[in-house]
Amino acid sequence: MNIPQAVSYWLMPDQQSEPALERLSDCAQQQMNGCRLPPHITLYSDHLDSPERAIERLVATADQQPPIRLQPQAIEAGALFTQSLVIRFSVEAREQAAHAALQTCCEHLRQRSANALGYRLDPHLSLLYSHDALPIRQACATALIPPATCLRFDRISAVSHPLRIQTIDDIAAFTTLTTQQLN
Repeated sequence: MNIPQAVSYWLMPDQQSEPALERLSDCAQQQMNGCRLPPHITLYSDHLDSPERAIERLVATADQQPPIRLQPQAIEAGALFTQSLVIRFSVEAREQAAHAALQTCCEHLRQRSANALGYRLDPHLSLLYSHDALPIRQACATALIPPATCLRFDRISAVSHPLRIQTIDDIAAFTTLTTQQLN
């Protein structure tokens, strides 16, 4: 059986920011049943045409973008498996430059892609993917405290994965194609 594949481009935290996010995911996993991926913000997703083209798009985008700083605002629980437990970021006026940079990255990738999925940027960082009931997810979100300081993101990764992400097996099928430092 040939499972349709997608490519996602992830904005990845730097080495100083990543441990705080890993600790939050560890705490969440102690309270809920679930799985996780490396901490990331999805910039864009589309059908995987070829790994080589996906890597070309990533390199072209990363070369034009300096690192991005984002201020965590809240931890939220969602009804979707792919947004079970997420960090949302501040959208205050002083954060507009960071959000504009995210939008620019998304647009660069969209312009270089087939855009068959109609991806819409929704900047969040998933801490855990879970099928636990929403009240359990909400209780966990309430118990966790987001990092108080800005997080710095300095890399973009291209990852291939099943087109539909609905199970822990789908999460396990994610494969990193390459990672590139932001310029």
